[in-house]
Amino acid sequence: MKHPFRANGFSLAELALVLLMATTLMVAAVPALQAYAGHLRLDVAAQGLAVEMMKIRYLAVIKSCRYRLRFDLGRECYRDEEDLNQNQTLDPGEAVSAPFPLPADLESPWFISVG
Repeated sequence: MKHPFRANGFSLAELALVLLMATTLMVAAVPALQAYAGHLRLDVAAQGLAVEMMKIRYLAVIKSCRYRLRFDLGRECYRDEEDLNQNQTLDPGEAVSAPFPLPADLESPWFISVG
C-alpha cells in the first residue's frame, strides 16, 4: 500500500551516492586518458615526419637529385635540403625549407631530447 503523501523520485542521499560514484570513476579515468593523449601526440608527430619523408622522396625522384632531412636537436627543428649537384654538401642556390619545429611536449622513452 502506498503512502498518500510520499513523492515519487530519488532521495537526496541516493543522488549524493550516485554523484560520489560517478566522481570516483572519473577521477580513476584521468590518468588513463592522460597516457592515451601522450601516445596520440607521439603518433601524430611520427605521422608528420613520415609524410615529410615521403614528400622528400617524391621530390628526389621527380627532380632526379638528392634530398636530406636534417635534424637540429639544439634548435628542436628539422628541415629538408636539396642537393642538386649531388656533392652531399649544401651549396649556394640549393633549396632549403623553412625549419619545422619538433614536438616539444612529447614524453616518451623513444623520443630523444637534447637540453
